[in-house]
Amino acid sequence: MSIVENNNIVYVNHRRFYSLDLTQEYNNLENSIPKLFKYKDIKISSNSWGDMAVQIVEELNKINPKTTEELLSVQYPFSDKYEVFSKEKKTNYSACLGVYLCTNHGANRALSAIKTLITFYGVDLKDVYFLLNRHPGAESKECRDYFRAITIDHMKTYFVEVKNYNLNKTNAIIENLKELNKTLAKLSKSYDDFFLFDTDQAYYQYAEIVRDYIEKHRQSQEQYNITKKTLEFGLGYYKWRRKNPLY
Repeated sequence: MSIVENNNIVYVNHRRFYSLDLTQEYNNLENSIPKLFKYKDIKISSNSWGDMAVQIVEELNKINPKTTEELLSVQYPFSDKYEVFSKEKKTNYSACLGVYLCTNHGANRALSAIKTLITFYGVDLKDVYFLLNRHPGAESKECRDYFRAITIDHMKTYFVEVKNYNLNKTNAIIENLKELNKTLAKLSKSYDDFFLFDTDQAYYQYAEIVRDYIEKHRQSQEQYNITKKTLEFGLGYYKWRRKNPLY
């Protein structure tokens, strides 16, 4: 199997996501957010764990309505510290079906909580399609190495064939970006590699963070100028990639 198949990677609008088998246990989801929940005719898209949980409950309740008493009886298998549903509004509880749903979870617990709610409604976990967005910092070394390599190859194509840069200049730009990765990794645990972005918008956001940091901590004007120009080269590539997708 390929790295993509082995890691259940799915491409949606030229971005990479991970398909989860909800019958399995996961404990490596930090720096990950949900993308898509599908069950029968229900389709929910959200990048918030709490919002995803609320929408799942509201939609499943239309198929299999529960009383308030039944909702209040639900318990998490991983902890009795939190009420799943509460009659009263509490911190980190969200309004849901006339009561309040606990949404105070990190990614690992959040997925476990969603699985508890799905099961509560009598849905077989194997019948659910669930997509996850792993930020680059949360991806496995195998996946990071693979996507970094194909991005660098794609970037070389852009600089050499589109911009008509020679190999020396192209390689210098790439080496400068690799050097800037050291700064990026200090500033962000989620997005820590300039070769692992999917969109020019996300790249630009973090390029600006690095540029601002170098401007404030620069050792020379030349260092700042090289940084600024290198980040602009990278942005040019990601804008081109929007119309010439890598995957």
